Amino acid sequence: MALMDEFKEEREKIKDASPEKKWKYFKDYYLKWVLGIGVVALILIIFVVDMITKKENMLTVMFVNFADAGTTTANIELPFTSDYLEDPKKQEITVETNMYMPTGTSTKTQVNYTYEDQQRFSMLLMAGEIDVMIADEIFITDLAKQEYVLTLDRVFNESELEKYKDRLVFYNGAAVAIRMDDNAKIKENLEYKGENADSLKVCAAFSSLKRLEMAKKFLAFMD
Repeated sequence: MALMDEFKEEREKIKDASPEKKWKYFKDYYLKWVLGIGVVALILIIFVVDMITKKENMLTVMFVNFADAGTTTANIELPFTSDYLEDPKKQEITVETNMYMPTGTSTKTQVNYTYEDQQRFSMLLMAGEIDVMIADEIFITDLAKQEYVLTLDRVFNESELEKYKDRLVFYNGAAVAIRMDDNAKIKENLEYKGENADSLKVCAAFSSLKRLEMAKKFLAFMD
């Protein structure tokens, strides 16, 4: 029997059947296909919407061992986005806090250093996805030892670097970071969770060449 003839015969059988039998017939023969098609359609819709609405990340800034005091988005992220991005509707920046990493002066009792934080930080760093890091000086110099930060002669030309000459942090004779100890934006919008917060030496370092110009603009904005 041809498939269409078989289909017509089945339709005739249930034409005058009770609602319960019609539902059973639908459930047995069609429900799984309807659900399957629905799931595929939903996935396609989500994918298309994500593609249409997803913004291009123009910069990733990591405040290591800092917690947002509740104003970072309003006073740092949004003003920078408004002033420095060409199209904020299609572009964005990522500003991360609450990433706790152990340093040479850290103790386990003062802050909850987690394996997940360390693993994620390492993955982002190795992938070159962190453009600017702001952390205590010991943490930055530890990374400089492992060659995970850029020497500043790769970031700035001589005239640009001259502006920061009194605030440079050196490792092995090379400038690797810029001190930001008295930076008002940091003090007003973030809370340091490690030791010696009152006498903390905070500095900014660069770790990727991917979005270097935007990273330099962020440093200027923070200053």
